[in-house]
Amino acid sequence: MLLLVLLFLFLKANSETSFQYLLGAVVKHYKFCGELNCTFHHHEITTETLKFFPKNCTSICGILVFNENFDVDHEELKLHFQNVTAIYGALRLENSQIKSFSIFQEKKPIKMFCDFRRYTKNSVDGVKIVNNSQLTDLESLKNFELIQDYVECSFEVQNNKMLDAKELCGHGLMQNMVIRGNLRDCECRGDLITSENLHEYAKCRVLYNGLRLTKQHFPDNFSTFSNVHLIEGNVEISNTNLKSLSFLANLRLIRSVNKIARRQVSVNIRDNPNMTHLRLPLLERIENMLSGALIFNVENVHPDFCFNVDELHMHLDLEIQFQNLHATYCPDFENSGRIHRACKFQQLSSLEKGCTGIYGDIVVDVNDGRYLHKLFLLQYLYGSLKIQYMKADGLDFLSSLIYIAALDGTRPAVLIRSNKYLKQAAIPRLLTIISTYPEPVVLYDNPALFSDNDQCLMYRVSY
Repeated sequence: MLLLVLLFLFLKANSETSFQYLLGAVVKHYKFCGELNCTFHHHEITTETLKFFPKNCTSICGILVFNENFDVDHEELKLHFQNVTAIYGALRLENSQIKSFSIFQEKKPIKMFCDFRRYTKNSVDGVKIVNNSQLTDLESLKNFELIQDYVECSFEVQNNKMLDAKELCGHGLMQNMVIRGNLRDCECRGDLITSENLHEYAKCRVLYNGLRLTKQHFPDNFSTFSNVHLIEGNVEISNTNLKSLSFLANLRLIRSVNKIARRQVSVNIRDNPNMTHLRLPLLERIENMLSGALIFNVENVHPDFCFNVDELHMHLDLEIQFQNLHATYCPDFENSGRIHRACKFQQLSSLEKGCTGIYGDIVVDVNDGRYLHKLFLLQYLYGSLKIQYMKADGLDFLSSLIYIAALDGTRPAVLIRSNKYLKQAAIPRLLTIISTYPEPVVLYDNPALFSDNDQCLMYRVSY
């Protein structure tokens, strides 16, 4: 008996020590918590500790815990939380007998800040609702905004046997969400798909928590995802027999989640030996909800895997970065798109006028000065650019160029060499270079370029 008492006291003390550690991290990160009287210092909310709940504060700092000791009247609790619009820390509802947790004002957004986790050794819950046997109402949580300062708080709703949690599934980005073991859980979870449960997704219009198809064998021309127009989260297609992504024929938007500090791959297509095309004809946008980079990986696919002009145009417009790019241009590339086309380059003298997109490896050589005007409107180059032995002293003829996609890994995307008279290499609108060559930009043997030039094109380029 004594041993059980000692064990209980030890666990209680350890829990309170952990609480103080986490609360200290909150106060350390959010400086105003220590300056204002808006921090709740207690490790659980009860009728006794509620006396110390901050008054007249719209922002509350603390680790707010509602547990088996909770004994506060619901209406009284609502009075204390009615003005709260932001929580800095964590919110836990665990092992309680609470039936309803609608304690915040209806339709008022509640901002949840939990990036204090960088000051802790272990991961910390943002919102955790677990093992509440009587809970039936979480209406207030639908107003929670879980992404602040590009950090998404974790959101866990588990083992609440009377709770219909289905309507929470579209909340936030679900990147850090776990909803399971409740009366009803999420449907259309894109990270739980197998070849055996495909039929369960036939009515899904949105896939939550991304799309993950890995180590699976799928039937040819299956149409299970024909209604899907939005994927909430990152995409991984790996180790499958798929030949393309045409089963997502109506997909229009991917909402990726890539933090600035964590360079996660937004779309990862790897180890699919049969895949030769993307084939996402209606895809219009890929957005990153956490302000990090949009990163693609196309790796170990069929040797003939190719992009058409519309696909490369979209990748350039979105300034997508590639981790690997095992791809080439589709046959008849200049006419391969549904929306865009490109002029085919053979030599500058024969290039048609007025091209905004050009497919091919442009070479500007010693005798091409009279034809440079043909590049005045060029915005999209699907190929490489070589400028050599030119007599001009600048690159004004490329003033409209914004994007370059060079998929030939045997040469740099931009090569500027042996231009005796070149003094200025600025291409002011150039934003993105997609290249598979180790050094996308190469300059050498341009003796006048740096002698009286404080600015060079290459310091303005991101790739």
